[in-house]
Amino acid sequence: MHAVSPLPLTLSACALTLLTLSACSDSEQMLEFNPQDGESRSYQVIADTFVETDSSYGRSTDYIRSMMLTDYQVEETEHTILHIRPNFMLMEYRNGSFASSREPGDFDKEVRELMSAGFQIHLDENMQVADFIYNAYDSDAQQAQRDIMLDMFKDEFTRPGVAHGLRLREGASHIIEATDEIPEVTITLSEIRGDEALVTMQGDNDKVKVFGLAVIDVDSGWVARATMVTDIEEEHQGSTATVRSVISMYPGDWAMGMDLEYLSETGMMPLQQESGEPLDFSNVSDPANEQQALPNPTGTIESRNDHLVLNYHHDSDDGKLDVNALGQFRFRDAQAFTINGEPLELALQLSEAMTYTSYGSGYTLTMADVFPLGWESTYAKLAELGYIQATVDWYPQTQQVVELEVGDDATTVSVGDAKATLQPTDNDGVYQLITEQGTNTHFDYRVIGATAVGIGYKAFGQAPDWLDVGESRLLTVTKYGYHPGYYEVYFEGEAPSHIQLLAFTAADTPTAHRQISFYDAEAMNANPYVAPADNTSLYASNREQETAKYGTLPLDALTFTARPEGAFELEDFGRAQLYLTLTPEQAGLCDIAVNADDLKLNELPAPEGQRLPMGKLNNPVILQLQSHDERQTFFYQRDIEVTTSCPADYQWQPIDWQASEHPWLIDISQLDGVDAGMPVSKLLRTYAFLPVAADAAPDSAEGIRALSLALMAPDTDDNINYFNAQVADYLYEDRYLRVSGTVKSVQQLSTIEGSEDERTLTHQFPPLPDMDTTFAESESAEGASYE
Repeated sequence: MHAVSPLPLTLSACALTLLTLSACSDSEQMLEFNPQDGESRSYQVIADTFVETDSSYGRSTDYIRSMMLTDYQVEETEHTILHIRPNFMLMEYRNGSFASSREPGDFDKEVRELMSAGFQIHLDENMQVADFIYNAYDSDAQQAQRDIMLDMFKDEFTRPGVAHGLRLREGASHIIEATDEIPEVTITLSEIRGDEALVTMQGDNDKVKVFGLAVIDVDSGWVARATMVTDIEEEHQGSTATVRSVISMYPGDWAMGMDLEYLSETGMMPLQQESGEPLDFSNVSDPANEQQALPNPTGTIESRNDHLVLNYHHDSDDGKLDVNALGQFRFRDAQAFTINGEPLELALQLSEAMTYTSYGSGYTLTMADVFPLGWESTYAKLAELGYIQATVDWYPQTQQVVELEVGDDATTVSVGDAKATLQPTDNDGVYQLITEQGTNTHFDYRVIGATAVGIGYKAFGQAPDWLDVGESRLLTVTKYGYHPGYYEVYFEGEAPSHIQLLAFTAADTPTAHRQISFYDAEAMNANPYVAPADNTSLYASNREQETAKYGTLPLDALTFTARPEGAFELEDFGRAQLYLTLTPEQAGLCDIAVNADDLKLNELPAPEGQRLPMGKLNNPVILQLQSHDERQTFFYQRDIEVTTSCPADYQWQPIDWQASEHPWLIDISQLDGVDAGMPVSKLLRTYAFLPVAADAAPDSAEGIRALSLALMAPDTDDNINYFNAQVADYLYEDRYLRVSGTVKSVQQLSTIEGSEDERTLTHQFPPLPDMDTTFAESESAEGASYE
């Protein structure tokens, strides 16, 4: 573990001093750390340390990133004891990484013993540190590791008790005298915001720079959030090293992490651009109902960075359900089970939940991190994990349109404890909009009446010049408890008299809750009796089709369009190839033949220039003339006849099917004409599994396709897909199809009685190209470019 810390930090004395500031003697009210017997607090500590070393060998760099979950428990004996118990740790450094959730190795044995045993801070009657104790057995072998790990606790300005004894008024300050290790540090109570006090810590000399911000709970003195930035220059045996550390302390359920790289990105990000049409709030969804908010009994587990993520999918109405319309969610009471339903003795800690819309699919989902706690057998228990049960609470939101005056001076509007301020800038037609998020209320980014809107992140106003922009913005995250942004609002021509904003307010208490079982993919696929985690559409949604346009297309991409029903036309796109375009219903019902034994019309799973999302069927269906081995697609000097036999008319009709206890399982014995050897693509084009009752199903093919649900395969191998599989490849227990959603009715595509529509289509391929002409054209085209 020596490689974990490239250079021991040197601020222990300063941190201890900050913790032990004694109370002043006058009668003015003080900011005091007042822990109570039996009280406990959980913190998430995130640290980034970067080291640059200059020596005779040149310049080298090193880094260490860590995240740790730590409990502080209070015990009152003859004095106050803070028991420090780290429960989860993740570290990344240049030569490797370490996580408490992994299988222990010989190299980290001492570290695990030290951390699992925990530490103690003993405080005297004046809240001064009387002793700092580690609970692990002392040995020479542990000495180096112990010193490194203790630095992670001793060298923080961000421990409980910071600013103890400071006068409780804005501007009050206290100076910590300089030592050989630290410069003179000034602690200042810069602002009181309700029941929280903002305390800054600042000092510097030729070797050390220190700046930090702590948000302190006024009543108890506990740290709510804190960030400390230190810059230390050290010299040793002819080498000079600069150590830059950023350490943040947040509540244990903090969900936002600490991404300095993201926060360091400069410039405004466009959020809203008018395209000639007046903007309004007509596309904002109405508030969700309970069925939309909590539609499914299951969710999924994703492994990420040595911890787990719980994902819960919401019905999204083809991706059009606004995130804000869903309200807010909280995950609680997480418990781990084996796939057989046996409880696992695995302690779990949940983060706050976040709701977002997936860029790729358009679906809306809520996620929460879940951290496995412990140091010894955590990895073994994770290997047995089948699913996690958690209760999801739903806090619905109401929405309100508010007007904000556009004037020569700053104007403000408040909704609950959220506030929006619009003020002019030095640039004509440009205003700055600053929004402050409340406990339950926030403003949407859309601004009605603006030509365009961009967003930037606020920097901390009191930050010294030596902090970079990412560090300064991180301090504002610490100050507010969220990522505070500001908006630049642009008006083309004369500014309007007012703008409109949309405010969302969540309920104080949950109005509904549901116990959800979250499964990993393998466990879910192995057990067909587990309900699907979401309703997955068989055909790409409008949003998915729009998203596909942003893919990189080849220069010779072909544009395919669906033919009107009953109309067929062979297409060559001006090349020696041949295509036939069908609707999904035509692909399911038509018989198509080629008058050549060595050729066939084969469906293209991914036509040129198109990206089909996994688990989806094409619409339209593209058939290409190919050799039987699918290697040849260009043909010359051949005449081809394609005969098509299709029903004159068809319709979708509900079959007599009743949902069972597991309404996502379909017994194929209930599907007329279906057997295990049928191509699964044909099954899915002649049967539709719908999440609505038969009397609510649409009466058009387009509506059926929009609602039709996909299938789940027992084998998650990506090589198995609708285009190369049989029904047998999708069967569970040799009889059940597993639908990706709860089925309420099944529709069958059937032919309406009448004559068949038979056609013969002919095509003549061009002669072989003149090779001399081809080479001459290629040579003359050399150096040509595409715009």
